Amino acid sequence: MLNLVSGIYDDYAGSIKLNTDEIRELSSEDVYGRVNLLDQHVFIFDTSVQNNITMFASCDSDRIGKAISAAGLDTFVENNGMDYSCGEDGKNLSGGERQRLAIARCLLHGADVLLFDEATTGLDNENAHAVMNTILSMKETTGVLVTHQLNAAELTRFDEILVLKDGQICERGTFDELMEKQQYFFGFYNISK
Repeated sequence: MLNLVSGIYDDYAGSIKLNTDEIRELSSEDVYGRVNLLDQHVFIFDTSVQNNITMFASCDSDRIGKAISAAGLDTFVENNGMDYSCGEDGKNLSGGERQRLAIARCLLHGADVLLFDEATTGLDNENAHAVMNTILSMKETTGVLVTHQLNAAELTRFDEILVLKDGQICERGTFDELMEKQQYFFGFYNISK
């Protein structure tokens, strides 16, 4: 599903649109400029927080500040500064800090849509909650999240949940609607608890 939304495949039936633009009719540069994929293993350069967010480009400090704030990195940057060395593959950062840094990077570069593939896998509960809160608090960006983590407090904040079974959408709705139906999602949710 994420490969379809990110424009990797163009041999699909139906329509996938970014606003009013059909994805298969856009150039790959246009799609990649508007859609970013973040998976559970983000790449962090062995350099400063500043360089990891800006990807070594010159950027307006206000834009950087907004991206940092939207990604929930304010406190980290206040405590450590923008020159803080992230270390090789982010070894000086927690898992949650690496994910939020990658989110700031995407937001700075103007992603309209962020695709998250198991963004909290491997994170402790505190960092997983912080990353989910960051994702769910984004106002000007559409987030599509693939997860097997079924936390009711977080799921109730999703606009819509698509439930996949054998590669097909078998249910869709809000968390409360899906629980009320007592079908596949209801059973899957209760088994996971």
